[in-house]
Amino acid sequence: MSNDPKESLLLDHEYDGIQELDNQLPRWWVWLFYITIIYAAVYLVYYHVSRTGDSSVAEYAKEMKAGEEIKAGAMGKFEASIATLQPSTDTVMLAAGQATYTKFCAPCHRADGGGLVGPNLTDDYWIHGSTYADSVKVI
Repeated sequence: MSNDPKESLLLDHEYDGIQELDNQLPRWWVWLFYITIIYAAVYLVYYHVSRTGDSSVAEYAKEMKAGEEIKAGAMGKFEASIATLQPSTDTVMLAAGQATYTKFCAPCHRADGGGLVGPNLTDDYWIHGSTYADSVKVI
C-alpha cells in the first residue's frame, strides 16, 4: 500500500492506463444544480402544462399592442400640431437642413430637387400636397 492520499479516491476501473478519481463536487454546486432542476420543473408546469403564463408569442403580441398605442398617441399629437408649424428662418437650422437634404435626400431627388429616382420636388405636380404641412407629414 502506498501513502498517496489520492489512491483511496481512485476508482477500480482504468482505460488505456488512465484511472479516474472519485472527487466529490462542492456542496454549493450540488445545491445550485438542484435549484436549477426545481426551477426548470416549475417553469415547465407554469408555462407549458398549466398554460398559466404567457408564451413568448403572446408576450410579444402584448408588447407590440402597447407599442402601437404609444406610437398612435404620439403620431396623433404630432399630426395635430402640424398645421401650426412654420419653416425656420434661423440660418444655422437652414444650414443643418441643407446638410441633411444633401446627405439623405439628394441621392434620389438630386441636389436641386429636380428628381432622379425620386420625384421632382420643384414642379407644380405634388401627389401628397404642396403645403409645408404636407411636406412635413410626408417626410
